[in-house]
Amino acid sequence: MPDPTATAPPVEAIDRALVLLETLASAGPGGLSVAELAATTGLNKTTLHRALAALRHRGFADQDPSSGTYALGAAAVGLGDAFLREDNLPGLLHPALLALSRAAGELVHLACSSARASSISTRLSPSGRCASSPRSAAATPR
Repeated sequence: MPDPTATAPPVEAIDRALVLLETLASAGPGGLSVAELAATTGLNKTTLHRALAALRHRGFADQDPSSGTYALGAAAVGLGDAFLREDNLPGLLHPALLALSRAAGELVHLACSSARASSISTRLSPSGRCASSPRSAAATPR
């Protein structure tokens, strides 16, 4: 989420690349042409070409060879997957679990399981005490 108090981006090149990633993500799988990206982002085409070349080099953007449009690349999706992986969920959901536990005055239990045959269990009390433990999926009924 952007910092509403910031007046200018600390590093403009990084900010431009992030704006491009957000724009490509919003465009969906059909992608956008350089002209559409320029109109949407307000960046000039030369700047866009340089930023897109860097994003393509790292796999964060793909270009359709027939249409020339750009779309979000697999590396960007990989970032989201890594962030939302199951063993990261207890940390991501901690504020919501704590609020729920305090509102209900009860212990809250979060269990995550996956095809990797593992699960993570988190228990959070209204006082904020937390216990997480990886458990075998074989021992956990589904």
